[in-house]
Parts: sequence; C-alpha cells; structure tokens
Amino acid sequence: MEQGMEQGMEQGMEKGMEKGMEQGMEQGMEQGMEKGMEQGMEKGKEEGIQEGIEKGKEELAKIMKDANEPIEKIMQFTGLTKEKIKNL
Repeated sequence: MEQGMEQGMEQGMEKGMEKGMEQGMEQGMEQGMEKGMEQGMEKGKEEGIQEGIEKGKEELAKIMKDANEPIEKIMQFTGLTKEKIKNL
C-alpha cells in the first residue's frame, strides 16, 4: 500500500509538473508576443514620424528651390545635402 501511495504521488507530481510547464510556456509565449507587438508598433510609429519629417523637409526644399532660393539657404533651413536638393 505504501508503495502504491509513493507511486501515486510520483505520478501526480510528474503530471503536475508537465501541466505547470505547459501552462508556463503558453503564458510566456503569449506575453512575449504581446511585448513584441508593442515594440513593433512603437518602432513603426517612430519610423513613420521620421519619414514624415524627411518628406516635409524635401517638400520645403522643393518650394524654396522653385522660388530660386540659394542652395546654401535651402541647406541651412532643411538640413538636406546639396546633392539631395539638386535631385529634387
């Protein structure tokens, strides 16, 4: 009888550990995916903002260039390179 109890406890512990590991891994994966999504969205947002700023600079440079402003002045106001301004 004592041996049966030991065996039962051992099997119960094994099943409990398996179930705990399974739940832990599932929860970890879920949390990892949530965190990854948050970070991905934040990075995408930052990149989008930077692209918008760059596009705005290029638009301003084009307007200034069309108004025959000196390239040095356009460079000063926009921070763009001479090469980039010439290619607009």
